Amino acid sequence: MGKDDLARELDFEGVLAELLGRVGSRVCIDVGDCDERGPPLVMCVVGTLAGGTTVSSYSGHGEAIFFHLGEQPESGVFLNPAHFKCAAIELNGDLSIDLGGVRVVVAPAPQRVGT
Repeated sequence: MGKDDLARELDFEGVLAELLGRVGSRVCIDVGDCDERGPPLVMCVVGTLAGGTTVSSYSGHGEAIFFHLGEQPESGVFLNPAHFKCAAIELNGDLSIDLGGVRVVVAPAPQRVGT
């Protein structure tokens, strides 16, 4: 996340609010490395953001919020304040989140063709 690419920085609560505002929208969740030496994209899931669920025991790191996809309830993104570093809404509207070196980008999904 370069400073020139940012429209607005967010704290953890701001990220949660932004994701809640996108519930019901079709999104693309991209996961990659924040470090330019690592892979920029290692995973991508697309679906309708269905909501957040609190997960009380998240790999021994306290509570996390799991934002899942409606069509694929096992797919989504875990957000834990212990791993949260920074986040921003980019100028193009994408939500970019740094979770301790892992970059998660939540963006509007491309329109489906023929539906």
